[in-house]
Amino acid sequence: MRAIKSRFALLFTCCAALALSMSLTCFGTAPAKAFAVDDSSAAGESELVVRGADTLQISGDSFECATVAGLAGDTLYADITVDGKIVTSDMEYRFDKADDTFGVVQLDAKAAYVAKHSGKISLDFYKAKTADRQGGAALQSFKTYAVCMLVDGEPLGSVEQSMIGIRTTRASEAELAFNAPAQIVRGDNAYRLVGSNKVAPTLKDGVLWVSYEKMDESTSTTASVTYVDEEGNVLDSDSHLLAKDEEKLVDLRASVEMNGKVYTPMSASSQVKLSANSPSQRIYCVARAEADTTTQDVALKYVDANGKQLMADLVSVGAGGYLYAPATIFSQANNSEVKYYVLDGASDSLGNKYSAKEAEELSLTRDGAQEYTIEYKVKETDLDYTVNIALVSAGKNGNT
Repeated sequence: MRAIKSRFALLFTCCAALALSMSLTCFGTAPAKAFAVDDSSAAGESELVVRGADTLQISGDSFECATVAGLAGDTLYADITVDGKIVTSDMEYRFDKADDTFGVVQLDAKAAYVAKHSGKISLDFYKAKTADRQGGAALQSFKTYAVCMLVDGEPLGSVEQSMIGIRTTRASEAELAFNAPAQIVRGDNAYRLVGSNKVAPTLKDGVLWVSYEKMDESTSTTASVTYVDEEGNVLDSDSHLLAKDEEKLVDLRASVEMNGKVYTPMSASSQVKLSANSPSQRIYCVARAEADTTTQDVALKYVDANGKQLMADLVSVGAGGYLYAPATIFSQANNSEVKYYVLDGASDSLGNKYSAKEAEELSLTRDGAQEYTIEYKVKETDLDYTVNIALVSAGKNGNT
């Protein structure tokens, strides 16, 4: 699904124009749940919540900068400030459908731009346009940081050359633990993360730094695809061994199971690219709504004009209901003759009456009537009919 995309332009200090855009990719399979702005405040079922996002995708023209929940049919507005100057305001974002529940905001900007302005890009999200805010505070305010590697305490070249990821978050949470690649290759050298995959970066001069150490000569590196839920919690991950200088397209899983729930990847593509230079990818997933499998048996009784039962049927009706089409005409042997019956109407256990036309298709519901009486009248005829009965074997050959 695609949502409205707003475009604006920024200028480099060298006056080269950079076109940026932000888009909101929406997903409607998440079950309704309560979202919180932070750990100390509870939110309602439909409360609008925006969270910052981490990404390890630094080789493309865009990156994930935020997630949105509870927007429903409303509109979200965003202002972007770079180096203290407002470069755009009142960008509009909305879900494609009113029943969509979750989306990911992408910023169309290259890693080089984030590296140049790390810590100086601000995104402010509002529920209303500038003219209608009446001085109200932003729903959420984020800053975007380059996450870079230190080797033996020193940057691996410039900020852009050292960059391993991008974090968009509240300034107060910039130094929270970051899921960094365990191993990364730059040029002819391989580097190993100091500590576990989840390490706390250090903020200096607007850049977040993570420590690595140089490894002995390595001909391969371990890459990974990590699947996370709406709040960034790790669901599962897949590891892949890459040869030096190898790039590999990896198929994403169709679904991920965790704690009895099934999650669906939210990537616009069914594949991601892994390389020794960018060996880790994070994929947001959204939980599927749990299927309602409960059913209710509905009994249907075919009767003649005198109330005599002609046939009976039983249907299991689920949450989606069941369209039941009784026979409009049928024949039945009665003693020495065959009678023909024509649909004449119906009634149910709740007292509803149906005309012959209405009875041709009955909408059964799980929580509705549990019994239906379908009424038939005899079709009079003066014609004699011969009924041929063929007896066949029970085997596959069907011999008479």
